Amino acid sequence: MYITLPQNEVLLTTNLYFEGLVAVEEDLILGFHAPDQGPDSHRLGPGQAAGYLSGGRNQNARARGALALGPGDLDQNAVRKHGDGALGVRYGWRHDSKVAFAAVLREPLTVLSGDGLRLEAEFATPDSPWASAVLTHPHPRHGGNMRSMVPGELIEALPALGVATLRFNFRGMGASEGSFEDGVGERLDVIAAIGALHDVAEGLPLAVVGSSFGADTALTVDDARVSAWCACAPPLRQERLPDMTSVARDERPKTLVVAERDQYRRPDDVAEVTSAWVNTRIETIPGADHFFVGRVHLVVAAVEQFMLSLRTPA
Repeated sequence: MYITLPQNEVLLTTNLYFEGLVAVEEDLILGFHAPDQGPDSHRLGPGQAAGYLSGGRNQNARARGALALGPGDLDQNAVRKHGDGALGVRYGWRHDSKVAFAAVLREPLTVLSGDGLRLEAEFATPDSPWASAVLTHPHPRHGGNMRSMVPGELIEALPALGVATLRFNFRGMGASEGSFEDGVGERLDVIAAIGALHDVAEGLPLAVVGSSFGADTALTVDDARVSAWCACAPPLRQERLPDMTSVARDERPKTLVVAERDQYRRPDDVAEVTSAWVNTRIETIPGADHFFVGRVHLVVAAVEQFMLSLRTPA
């Protein structure tokens, strides 16, 4: 969810976390350029850290035009200036782990498939990414698209974690050209998205993170530019899709995030089907069905941990 705070507006809340300040005009909001910041001062200027915004109480900020926040747990990362006359804030509520604070840019783009189709996509990246991820979506014939629940949540969470992220619509979905090809043409779409992301994030670990049909399709792509795969609720319908054998035998890491009550592949069935797979771990989301309704935050947490496992120690 996004809000805009015009001049002299104040936001009062509890249990708020920030994932991104995406458009800060340096002098737009009174007090935002103030140089002082400390445990007893909650004014925040461009380039300053956010660490002292969680004061454990609501701040009386209206006189200074600053942000008034209640309890939180924010990382200390700088605010980014863009100068377009607005302060865009992406926000939400979380009660457990620390949330990264980062300036995140999101932009639409077009990806060209190997067979010449123009695919609708969106790219989101923080200032200094340390990894990258391609997101693939659930079955197009059953309403899946790049804005479905799992990729929709991940495009919010992963850039805030420091991961440059690209999501796209398979051929025939949204503004993407072409028509559904039962995983065969869609495999080319995944390869095209990997290429597009690799071009702008070369040198960073690159993961493919798929959901349902998109997970199965991702597991058919053994592209050399991929560092790891994360498959969320994969149906593992290997008889209908291009062969997964190459990825299954690959030494690169694979994580399967499965739903305890999945209607298509229960965890024990997934374990049996993938028992011979190399470097593969299974993580079960308790109480979840195939669509992860009410459990998507647990999927996001699992994917975040998967991505962090790819991080090279400093």
